[in-house]
Amino acid sequence: MQGFFLQAPLFMAFFVPAITMGLVSEEKRSGTLEMLMTLPVRDGEVILGKFLAAMTLIAVVLAATFAYPIMIGRLAGQSGVSLDWGPVLGGYIGLLLLGAAYAGIGVMVSSWHRDQVNSILISFFLCFLLYVLGPMSEQVTGWLGDLLSWLSTDGHFKNIARGVLDVRDFLYYVSVAAVGLTIATVTLSSRRW
Repeated sequence: MQGFFLQAPLFMAFFVPAITMGLVSEEKRSGTLEMLMTLPVRDGEVILGKFLAAMTLIAVVLAATFAYPIMIGRLAGQSGVSLDWGPVLGGYIGLLLLGAAYAGIGVMVSSWHRDQVNSILISFFLCFLLYVLGPMSEQVTGWLGDLLSWLSTDGHFKNIARGVLDVRDFLYYVSVAAVGLTIATVTLSSRRW
């Protein structure tokens, strides 16, 4: 499963922006955002609903890949070896948290634009930048290397994928998602100004 978990964060940097690219921007482009805003919902509820829809799709895709560790566990069991489920479950928790952070970024960027192409390109750039900070931090020493490692989504994911559940990693992903959703809500609210 290590190969899967090594490649999954890079895949998520492409996949999640593709999911979120049209969540708000398509509503703006087609003119249905105005109709949606006439309903008795607040801007934050609209953004949260879009985010939860993206997270549901991410969870479904990740659930479909859970067949891999089940098959590997059964094959290992036939050989007399058992699969260590701690890192596997940690990896899936990490992928959900990573998906939440990337979805927060994607919803934020989608709220900025009417064009889905702009949304996916900027979202991908931001998600990929946060991913690439991890390998970059290994090349830099001192406080700058520590800062790049702390900002990297990959560094936090590697900790969780090893089976180490640290509150700092959870807080990092939740904070990135919360900041993205807050900015998206403010952007959506700014249409009234």
